[in-house]
Amino acid sequence: MQIGSRAEWDTLRDVIVHGLGMEILFGLLHPRANLYKSTFSRMAAAKEHQKLQDVLTGEGVRVHRVEDALKQNRRCLVELAMACLDFEDETAGKITTTREKERVVRGLDVDDLVAAVYLQPTAVVVRGDGINSSDRVDLYKLWPLTNSYFMRDSFITTDRGIVIGRMATEQREEETEITKAALRAMGIKPIYTMQNNRTEPLSMEGGDFIPAGNICFIGRGLRTTTGAIRQLLSNNCLGSDIVGVVDGPKDMDQMHLDTWFNLPAKDTAIVCGPTLRDANTTVTLYARDGGRYNKITQKPQSFRDYLTKELGYRICEVSDRLQRAHATNILTVKDGKIVVPYVSKEYSRTLTKLGIDIVSDPSEKAKKGLSLENITKGWGGPHCLTNGLLRA
Repeated sequence: MQIGSRAEWDTLRDVIVHGLGMEILFGLLHPRANLYKSTFSRMAAAKEHQKLQDVLTGEGVRVHRVEDALKQNRRCLVELAMACLDFEDETAGKITTTREKERVVRGLDVDDLVAAVYLQPTAVVVRGDGINSSDRVDLYKLWPLTNSYFMRDSFITTDRGIVIGRMATEQREEETEITKAALRAMGIKPIYTMQNNRTEPLSMEGGDFIPAGNICFIGRGLRTTTGAIRQLLSNNCLGSDIVGVVDGPKDMDQMHLDTWFNLPAKDTAIVCGPTLRDANTTVTLYARDGGRYNKITQKPQSFRDYLTKELGYRICEVSDRLQRAHATNILTVKDGKIVVPYVSKEYSRTLTKLGIDIVSDPSEKAKKGLSLENITKGWGGPHCLTNGLLRA
């Protein structure tokens, strides 16, 4: 399978997603502790996610689902489930033998194995005497992966291939293992996996990566660190000649670069206006020289000036209110055509005047864009919900 992404405006050929499973319910029981903006309807969100998949398929994009990839390769799924399922003795801790766990895992069908992978269960067992009483489970402990439907963050796809990230929050740290298993099941080999560094905090999430042809942008903020960017540069993971490290806001509404900046077309950027105009929103440039990148700017420069004066981009500025409604978290299907949450008629008209074609739901012809009122309350839109495998 061909893999790579040179520019966000190149035609999207293959995308990977994860549907909303039972793990979402546990996230809704305490939204903020699970990195959600607020509660929402799980079933309505699942329908919105399916609608997103349907419109992408209608645009000729091949939509791959993590759970389907795992189900079609039982060996990969069993290996993953063995790492996700645990038993504990009430007094002696983890004593279940590998053979005993294998017996349980190999007896489950693929649907239950996938559910176990995303719920991460541990059964606390009280052992019976083997004569008059059998073992019983006193408690089931779960570590549900409640953010796993935001597929963007566990890896990036560069012009050279896939790089597995490292999640910034404890709630999400197991997601990369599922991503690696799914890619392995699909026969896809990443070119690099982000390594832990004991001397400094290190994380990299895919929402901070925007490829733009000869240049790529990497956000440095709440979820991606300097150490991670250094690894990307030193291991030649990026195909572009220029790398722009963007420093911007560090808050949950703008946790990733793609939450406030995106590219709907080759010459156009959709950006949160107040963030772009902030003097603290800057870019530092690195240029490739042979097999290494060297800094070419003595100090950070205005990101707005770089986009408009050096790259010649047209800028579509949106308000803080529209940014919080995920108006900037678009998914570009091809140059000048996007999937975007429906936020208002005025915003739709603004995009149309810029020559941007908006993908709409055939069942809601009066709206330009998709109704995603529930699923976006998990703190992400179409770009966050998907990850491109191939743009060409």
